Amino acid sequence: MTIPHEYLRAIRGTRPLLEAVVADPAMPMHLRAWSATSLESYPSEDELAAELNANALGLEAERVNAWGDALMYARRVIDILVQNRVSPALRDQAVWAERHFPQTWQLPQRPRIEEPDRVWRVTFMGLI
Repeated sequence: MTIPHEYLRAIRGTRPLLEAVVADPAMPMHLRAWSATSLESYPSEDELAAELNANALGLEAERVNAWGDALMYARRVIDILVQNRVSPALRDQAVWAERHFPQTWQLPQRPRIEEPDRVWRVTFMGLI
């Protein structure tokens, strides 16, 4: 179980991952775009440090709403990096971030994100 303090640390540590994705010309364009969009409104180092130093309970509704779009795009980038072949350094960062980063269901007012490369397959259990 992740405690609120760990959520904030994961959010703080995800910024370098997003910056690396934006800077990597080998990354698919949509991942680079989502990372750039996330970074536009991503919480600053000062905001996150203030939350951590204040021993905040973390992820209060108003904070999550203010950071909602940035965190939602970051969550999607993390999920894709963990599931696909990328450089070992990026994968390690993504796996670390994924462990305590807020899950999609924990982010209220989350935006809908287009998934141009999503492929649906029918199996005996239904869609995957």
